[in-house]
Parts: sequence; structure tokens; C-alpha cells
Amino acid sequence: MRAQGIRATGISLLSVVFVATAASAARAPERNFARTAEVEHVCEHILRAEQAIASNLPPGWSAAQRSARQENLARLATYRRQAVFPHNEDFPGQRVPYFRDRHGVLCAIADLIETSGRHDLVDLVARRRNYATVLELAADPVIGPALAAWLAQAGLTVAEAQAVQPDYGMIPLTKQEEISHFRRNSAMLGVVSLGATALNAGALGSRPTPGWCGALGFAAGGFQIILGAQKLPKDSVVASFDLFVGGAAMLTSISALAAGGADRRSSDRAPGDGARLSTLVGFDRHLAPQAGLSLSF
Repeated sequence: MRAQGIRATGISLLSVVFVATAASAARAPERNFARTAEVEHVCEHILRAEQAIASNLPPGWSAAQRSARQENLARLATYRRQAVFPHNEDFPGQRVPYFRDRHGVLCAIADLIETSGRHDLVDLVARRRNYATVLELAADPVIGPALAAWLAQAGLTVAEAQAVQPDYGMIPLTKQEEISHFRRNSAMLGVVSLGATALNAGALGSRPTPGWCGALGFAAGGFQIILGAQKLPKDSVVASFDLFVGGAAMLTSISALAAGGADRRSSDRAPGDGARLSTLVGFDRHLAPQAGLSLSF
């Protein structure tokens, strides 16, 4: 009996972990979509800056500055096409500039400085003012002079560098996009809940269901109810489906687990053991709640 209990507990835990992983995976497309929108936003920002710089040449610049300007425009286009941008992992819900993120990924201006050979200037900014705008860096008493000297050599103005520099943070989904992702997640989790409900309900009329079926149905139903409750005001039809399917999965799983436990107790009782008094709390085979005492001989 003890080994069976340990095995059943292990199966239950594995079922919960499985459904939790499935629920997390269901939300992965939403996160990926938000990240894709963020990358597209940064690309468009940099492209607009490129076009503005290419169409405007400040008067009085030397041939060396004009040449450096064209080289940096080409580097900027390469950086944009590679589309490897910093991640905002420190300011949830905010859009802020990042000179260099915790993974070493550089922003557009930092990349231009780095490729010019000024790794020391990149390190200085990252240590001192990593989340500052270009205008704030230009006003910094330590960074400002070094940045101004680099910009003059690179053929760029402070205003142009500021136009190049984006800020970072996940682009929030529109209401329609959020509903679309919610419905897809509901469908994916609903398949698990309905499957577990069918297995558990079918087993109630014949032999007991395996312990993992009951645990899976209970976990899937619980997650389905949570998902529906979160979206009830925004999408009442699908949220109601989640609540109904999740509730059915939990009820059938509880009943199946209770029926299986009763059958195992009956089969484990050896002849001649004498009378035993036990409590009954749960659901019967017709999903009706039951509570009482059982006397076995």
C-alpha cells in the first residue's frame, strides 16, 4: 500500500508538471509575438534615422567627416539587418534606452562606437550611464567630451545620434491580438481537459481509471478554470467554455480518483480481516456528491 501511494503521488506530481509546462508553452507564442513586434519597431526606428541622415549633410564638414559619415551609415544598415538588439530585462513595463544589455548586446550607437575601435568609450558609458539617452550622455561631464570627439570624427551630430538611439521594451499586444492568443491557449488546454474528462468519465462506468488520468484531469481542469477566470470580462464566450470544461475535468477526475481509491481499498482487504469502518467523501459513479460511513466485513 505504501509503495502504491508513493507511486500515485509521483504520477500526480508528474501530471501537474506536464500540464504546467503545456500551459507555459501555450503562452510562448504570445511572448514571441511581442518580441517580434519589438524587433520590427526598432528596425523601423533605425531605418527612419538612416534615411534622415542620408538626406541631410551639415555644411562645412571635411572630406574625412563626409567619408566617415557614409561608412557609419553602411554600418548602421548592417546592424539593422542583423536585427540583434538589446533586451529590456531590468524595467518591466517601461521603454528605456540600453547602451549594452546584460548579455553584452549593444545598441545602434554603441555598436558604431565599438566597430570604430573605441571599446573603452563603450565600457565607460555602460558602467556610468548605461540607460541614458544620447543627449544625457552629451551633457555628462565625463562622457560628454569623449562622445563629442567621437561624433565629430564619425561625421555625425548629437541630434542625429539621438535620432538613431531607440528605447527598448516589449510592445504590448492590441486587444484583438490578446483575444486571439487567449483563444488559441484555451483550445490547446481544452484538448487536454476534454481528453482527461472522457477517460475519467468512461472509467467511472467500468473499471477504475489509472491514477495518472485523475491527476492529469484535475491539473488540466484547474489551469483551464484559472485561464477562463482571468479573461471572463474580455471574452465571455471562450472564458465560459474554459470554466465549464475545466470544471467538468476536475469533477470527473475527483470522482475517478475517489472510485479508484475505494476499489483499491476493497481489493487490498484480505479475507478474514474483520470489520472495518471508513469514511466516504467525494463523488459517486454518477457524479453525485456523497459523504458518510462505510462498514466492511
